[in-house]
Amino acid sequence: MCITKYTIWQIPHGKPEREKSQVNKKFGYNRSGTDREYSVGRSKMLIAISVVILFLVTAFGLLYYNAKVEEFKLESVKTQEYAHYYVMITENRNTQFWKNVYESAKTAAAEDDAYVEMMGDNLSTDYSVADLMRIAIASKVNGIILEPDGDAETVDLINEASAAGIPVITVSEDEIQSSRTSFVGVNSYSLGQKYASEVVKDMDKDTRSILVLTNVQDGAAEENTVFTAIKERVAQSSVSGHNVVVTATNINSNKDFDAEEKIRNIILNSDTMPDILVCLDATDTECAFLSVREYNLVGDVTIIGYYSTDTILEGIKKNVIESTFAVDAEGMGEKCIYALKEFREMGRVSDSFNVDMTLINSDNISQYYSPEATPAE
Repeated sequence: MCITKYTIWQIPHGKPEREKSQVNKKFGYNRSGTDREYSVGRSKMLIAISVVILFLVTAFGLLYYNAKVEEFKLESVKTQEYAHYYVMITENRNTQFWKNVYESAKTAAAEDDAYVEMMGDNLSTDYSVADLMRIAIASKVNGIILEPDGDAETVDLINEASAAGIPVITVSEDEIQSSRTSFVGVNSYSLGQKYASEVVKDMDKDTRSILVLTNVQDGAAEENTVFTAIKERVAQSSVSGHNVVVTATNINSNKDFDAEEKIRNIILNSDTMPDILVCLDATDTECAFLSVREYNLVGDVTIIGYYSTDTILEGIKKNVIESTFAVDAEGMGEKCIYALKEFREMGRVSDSFNVDMTLINSDNISQYYSPEATPAE
């Protein structure tokens, strides 16, 4: 009986303290006061750490925000307000030549408390020259620097701008039938004579055809002074001893792909490939060089180009391009701003400003082309 009594009493109360502790810990009940105090203390510590982290994150966020606000304020302070606002309008604004003209004009304008915007750069739609002229007139700009596109509507808009008191400086190409304020560029007669002299120099007894790539409409090539000068000089020349056919075709260089395709088709077609190809545009010159090089036609056609991009200079260095006439793009931009300033201050300005031009060929290419220059693709 004593054993049975002992056994009954031992079942509920006889577990060792260590085993009871393990059971309690496992099921989370019957904790001692010390355990409860430890758990509460640990929870408080986690809450405190979370609060500190949240505070630090918030503080850092505020500091970053304030820094950005101050940076924006600094940028706002740096933003200068100009007394005069000019715009430049050209179909060929993406070419290197016009980028150089624009940067030069922008720099010169800043010295005269004026700002120049390349019209169309920040617009989502590809507007025509006429559309950009309308926007400029409606915006009441202080001056327009314009490369005319030969369209009659553009002439009317030049006249409209002038009537509204907005001076219009035509650049590179002139529009003498309009009321433009002044013209900045190479004298067309002088340019024509220089090209004509270079063409005649490159002619030989095998020369049969000369093609001039123009930017005027087909059928109106006779109005192009350069084309006319070349045609007249070739007719007068007896270098070849036989008749040489001089023709012109219009290349729309405001779209590089279209120009490249047209020129490639001309060069690859034996019926249309000329002996001498005269390019009056930097894009046309580059496209002609790349096509001749790509299809291994070096020596089959003589290229006389325009302007002096790295690609064109490389073409001369590799004897693919015979020569090119480099127009002073920087001087062109500067003179546009000078013309606007003079008109603003004097109420009148010279009818035209001549821009320097240099012939670059194999004789002087080393003065302009560096071996480190980026090669053409």
